[in-house]
Amino acid sequence: MASVESLRADVARDPTNEAAWRELLGELKKDPDAADQVRVVYEDLLRQYPTAAVYWKEYCDFELRTSGEEAVKSLFGRCLLRCPVPELWRMYIRIIRKTTDPQGPSGLPEIRQALEFTLDRLGEDCASGPIWEEYLDLLFSPPPGSEACLALFGPDPGTRAAALRTAYQRALSAPHSALESAWQAYEAFEQSGSNRTLSKRALDEWRPRYHAARAL
Repeated sequence: MASVESLRADVARDPTNEAAWRELLGELKKDPDAADQVRVVYEDLLRQYPTAAVYWKEYCDFELRTSGEEAVKSLFGRCLLRCPVPELWRMYIRIIRKTTDPQGPSGLPEIRQALEFTLDRLGEDCASGPIWEEYLDLLFSPPPGSEACLALFGPDPGTRAAALRTAYQRALSAPHSALESAWQAYEAFEQSGSNRTLSKRALDEWRPRYHAARAL
């Protein structure tokens, strides 16, 4: 096994040698007192590969284990917009949930904001289905009038309905794995309204768009 110093020399000589970078990180991670050195290597590696989501995710995983959620949030601020990769963004959402769950319903707006931020950037990715499902579930699940519903939408029932309609229609505009379940949920939502004429009109308008997204 190569020594840490020889591996440092390898990556300095050839910064494109990914095997040497990985071996260097692996050796350093064996030493529980080498966390700062690991960070330096990740920083050097990411200067070489600034859009490599796999290395950003490894770095985030490492910081989560060694420093906690706030350190990871700082890394997300640097990497998310560079790396439109669903796996990395889903990790971001998990961290936001973990840090806001203790707040109860008052933390739901921050989770909603994180999901909308993610979908603004990844919503048309074919791998974004689980994120759409999570977002729609967040909006739909709280019973009307509940504390969670009030935290998300305020006291006006019309605000909830408008937000759900907008969310469903956005979800139906992109080709992803949750498209069919989103359509079924949207149908049920519109059909649950008291105005059958408006419900039929909305479904007639959006059915072709749903089929068009499925065809992509």
